[in-house]
Amino acid sequence: MKASNINKSGMFRIRAFNGKHTCPLKDRVYSQRHVTRYLIGGIVKPKFVDHKRKYTPADIRKDVKIDLGVDVNYMLAWRAREKALKSLRGTPAASYAKLPAYLYMMDITYPGSHIRMKKSMNNEFLYLFVALNTFIQGFNHCRPVVVVDVSHLRGPYNGTFVAASTTDGAVSDRIESIIKAVTNVYSNVPHYACMFHLWNNVQKKFRKSHEKLSGKKKI
Repeated sequence: MKASNINKSGMFRIRAFNGKHTCPLKDRVYSQRHVTRYLIGGIVKPKFVDHKRKYTPADIRKDVKIDLGVDVNYMLAWRAREKALKSLRGTPAASYAKLPAYLYMMDITYPGSHIRMKKSMNNEFLYLFVALNTFIQGFNHCRPVVVVDVSHLRGPYNGTFVAASTTDGAVSDRIESIIKAVTNVYSNVPHYACMFHLWNNVQKKFRKSHEKLSGKKKI
């Protein structure tokens, strides 16, 4: 069949049509089935509504095989996943662009807070600091401790996020760079390692024998 658009009106004129078929329809269509990232992305999109759910390209490949009976490669499944996430949540760049308006509303909603966003000379996002007024007031009732924690960022904007809550004392991780920095700033303050963090490291490094140290966990 051949058709053409009529003056870009959205209507089409059939110019040629051959209604004679020499083989069954299923032989000409089913054997050449294929899917696009747009189709797969639309199908798997509801499965990303829960942001805590882990749904990998390997999972997509399995589901497409079961639901559609089509084999897709890993790259196509990955692109379909990115398409679904973009359609559902937007792009990371668009999310960063909304930060100024979001911080402005936070500053109005929580007066007395300390909210600062730092950009580079090229107007690119560097880091963000938020201390709500309620939390600031709460420090008056806290024990004198400094807690340093870190979270690794994933995705197109890889990096490391470090948070520190402080009054007068110091508690740090076992990482040497943190201990060195705390020693320089708080020269007369003792610092300690987080036992829970250390125990998790023991479990990861000594998977087969960490049970022998289970009695030390309660110390």
